[in-house]
Amino acid sequence: NCIAAPQSPEALLYTIYKQRSDEFRKLFKEVPESEKLIADYTCALQKDILLQGRIYLTENCLCFYSHVFRGTKDIISILREKTAKWIPNAIQINTNSEKLFFSSFSAREKSFLGMFRLWQNFVVLMCPCHTALKLWFAFRCDGLATFF
Repeated sequence: NCIAAPQSPEALLYTIYKQRSDEFRKLFKEVPESEKLIADYTCALQKDILLQGRIYLTENCLCFYSHVFRGTKDIISILREKTAKWIPNAIQINTNSEKLFFSSFSAREKSFLGMFRLWQNFVVLMCPCHTALKLWFAFRCDGLATFF
C-alpha cells in the first residue's frame, strides 16, 4: 500500500485558494482576469426564502452566487444587522433600489470587515471608470453559470 504524504498547511491553503479562484472565474466570466480573489464566504440571501450561496470578494468586486438569484446592483452602504431582532449575524447591503439582507455567515464579523473595507476603499479611491462598487449576481441554469 502506498500512503500519500500529507500536504503542508501552506500547500493545502494554496490548493483551496486555487479551487475557489477557479470556481469564481467559471461563475463570473465577465469579471476581468486582472481581478484577484481575496476572500469568499458562504452565506444566504434572505428573500421569500433563504437563497444559499457564496459571496466572493476581489479587489474591486463583490459577487454573490446562488442557484436562483441574478442581477447587478450598485452598492450604497454595507451595515451589520441582526436576525430575529436580536441575533447579530447578518449583513445588509443597500443599493439604489433595495436592501439586501445576507445571513448564515460562519464568521459574520470577519465577513463584514472584508466586505466593508472593499466598499470603503472603493468609495475613498472612487475609480474613475465606475460610479459605484457593483454587487454582481450569478445563477446556474442547465449546468452552466450565467452572468447578468
